[in-house]
Amino acid sequence: MVNFDNPLQFFSAERYSAHTGLNFSSARYAKKHFQSQLKDGKYTIKQEERNKPYELAADLIKDPARLSFFKQMLLNNALTTDSYPADATYIKSCRANSTAWSVLQNTVEFALSYHDPTIRPGSLFEYPVTHAPYWWQTAPLTQPIELTVALPILNNQELIWFPLTSLSKQTEVDFGWELISYEEEGLSRATIQEFANELPGCRRIIHRTIKPGDGLFPPSYTLLEKWVNMARIASASSRILVAQASDDYSPRYRLKGHYVNFQQAGCNFSKRSKGYFFDLNSHKYACFDISKHQDPQVRLRQGLDIACNLESVRSLQLPPWPCFRYIDNFFSRKTPLTEESVSYYDQIFPEAALDGLVTDGYNSISHTRQEVYQNKRSYRHLYALSTPPKLSIAKEVLDKLKQLQPKQPPQKLREPFWMRWLKWLYFKVKSSRP
Repeated sequence: MVNFDNPLQFFSAERYSAHTGLNFSSARYAKKHFQSQLKDGKYTIKQEERNKPYELAADLIKDPARLSFFKQMLLNNALTTDSYPADATYIKSCRANSTAWSVLQNTVEFALSYHDPTIRPGSLFEYPVTHAPYWWQTAPLTQPIELTVALPILNNQELIWFPLTSLSKQTEVDFGWELISYEEEGLSRATIQEFANELPGCRRIIHRTIKPGDGLFPPSYTLLEKWVNMARIASASSRILVAQASDDYSPRYRLKGHYVNFQQAGCNFSKRSKGYFFDLNSHKYACFDISKHQDPQVRLRQGLDIACNLESVRSLQLPPWPCFRYIDNFFSRKTPLTEESVSYYDQIFPEAALDGLVTDGYNSISHTRQEVYQNKRSYRHLYALSTPPKLSIAKEVLDKLKQLQPKQPPQKLREPFWMRWLKWLYFKVKSSRP
């Protein structure tokens, strides 16, 4: 996602001239004037206002009449306060400052471009055409989108066919869903385009290219940021977020299982309790069965093929540091985990355990499993297998998987002590507040 702390990314010479009432001889001089305003402190973004453009865009999407009016105002470069949904205090504060008003118009337009492919943001001078989002949508939408599959990708273009193949095999999909993917440099776009018409029930695909500096903690764009920002641009009618890893093969009843679980009152998390891991480097298997873990809280927190309430992820507040590990824990921050709020779709479809596969060949997060494969470590719920399981995945898919060139196992990243201490203090203070 574009870093909203850098308003220069949302500069438009034409609109800036219209908002300030100044006639600049060239776009270059308009940009210099804009930069001078920033240096003089005429425009700043408060922490609590960081996500306002997305919130305003989401409200516009829900109001077709106001959205149509807003788009017309964009064409005429003449936005008024009536163009926006009700948020009087924030809108008035921006309207009082021509620099802030220009940035707000461009940022909302950019946020809307995620929802509407007809909106092409013209303000991002740093973004070449190759970084524009890829859109695919059935025309017209025959049924509402009720489920969002979020697919973050990083250095995985050689393996992205694996999860996409599993999504093309989904069974009993009698509801509309969408696929949203964020990827550094957009290296997997061609492969995603090949699957556009092969995904049963899929009504929309958005593939967004990320470039260095887009995230809150450059040069990295953290996985947690991807999850949250993909949730924020999901369809307004979607209420389920399915977290699809870019190196995992989903069981054919995964989407159906999650959809059925979320029809139950009080369900906020849906997952799979048992499955198998495969290491592309050693071609060894491990078995995962969270039901065997002795800690009931861990049993609720962990699992495979996680899906959760989309709104809880969309409204999640990102921590003030880059987060690379224990991502699943953040999904449950908004809603406490209880036996009633967590459901397992492999209880409905028991064959799911042998119908999916989690790979570790390109994994750069989990290091514990590398030791499990080597029999250096074993747990009650995760242990190495001496013989391969009898998976129901097509033989040609497994053969193609094993032919991939292996990569070196990931090197363990150690956080400095001061960062671990700050994290502990942050959550200690946060948990003590009512």
